[in-house]
Amino acid sequence: MVLQTKERPLSQPVPFVANSTQRVEVDRDNLIRRMAMLFNIKVTSGASAGLTIIEDDLLNIVKKCRLVMDADDNKFNVDLTKWLFVEQVEKGTLPKRDVFAIPANNTSSEFQILINADFAQARQNLSDVTALLDAPNKSSLFLEIDWGSIADVLETVNDTIIDTDTEVKISLTEVFDDAGAEANAKLASAGFIDMREGTDQFDITKANTSFDDSVLQEQIEPVPANILTHLLITKEDITSVSNSPTRSNAVLDQVKVENIKGVGEKLIQVSWDQLTFGNKAEYGLESPQTGVSYIDWIDQRRGGLANFVAEAIKWRFLNPAPTATETNAILLYTRYVSGIAQ
Repeated sequence: MVLQTKERPLSQPVPFVANSTQRVEVDRDNLIRRMAMLFNIKVTSGASAGLTIIEDDLLNIVKKCRLVMDADDNKFNVDLTKWLFVEQVEKGTLPKRDVFAIPANNTSSEFQILINADFAQARQNLSDVTALLDAPNKSSLFLEIDWGSIADVLETVNDTIIDTDTEVKISLTEVFDDAGAEANAKLASAGFIDMREGTDQFDITKANTSFDDSVLQEQIEPVPANILTHLLITKEDITSVSNSPTRSNAVLDQVKVENIKGVGEKLIQVSWDQLTFGNKAEYGLESPQTGVSYIDWIDQRRGGLANFVAEAIKWRFLNPAPTATETNAILLYTRYVSGIAQ
């Protein structure tokens, strides 16, 4: 058996239609190691004077990027902002992302963002074939994008728009056995680790000053699963109608994860600053992102956080009170392996 890889660009891009869901069918001829998504975003400006750019700018127009297998089974379902920061941590540098600036009056500018979805445990090792996407054995495979609009990029839009030329071009890195069809069928039946990605959100409306407050808990999901990684983003004032939410290191004081079943076990307890700034040294980042922290459960728990008992493993947080009537939030990214408790 000699495994080969080849690049296959999809003939059909995902088109942009504001505030809608668009989809494109993904080829299922071979096993898939990587799906590269190149976002080509064209912004056309009218009267642009005095417009204010919302934090994370063009990332905000992709509300969710979703790979749907067998009609209704999501392999990943993640917004572009969390994906970009996960890429930065795990690969030690920010991926391709053009710096956004509002075009001059009555002109257009194009911007690109490149995100890779890797179906592997070791993302930077293309020879890692332990978690390939078994596309040939899927009855259907679609990439769906929930689009936002220019209102997610600018606080005041005037007549600036995201142009209809905006699209996402898809390229697949496929894996196959050069011995032929029979060998490929055998390879596809070998079985691969079923890694998934999803997101969640916890709102904060009051100060939490004690880990012993049994009300202030959040169940770690999904169950059953082996949790591999978490990325947390903390934002201030998510419900404001006058100011855009911003990432902040002042939302949380401490993070704790514990197993509350049986005798109980503290799995991790760390200050937000230690978690955030520790990522810089651990992963060789140019600079830590404000309000972003990453937990590698494979390192922390020697193989992942086994989450097989419902209501057993909880998040707990210490945090100051939000200002006035604000609601702050913890935005969560989770990578996990689906599983059944042994």
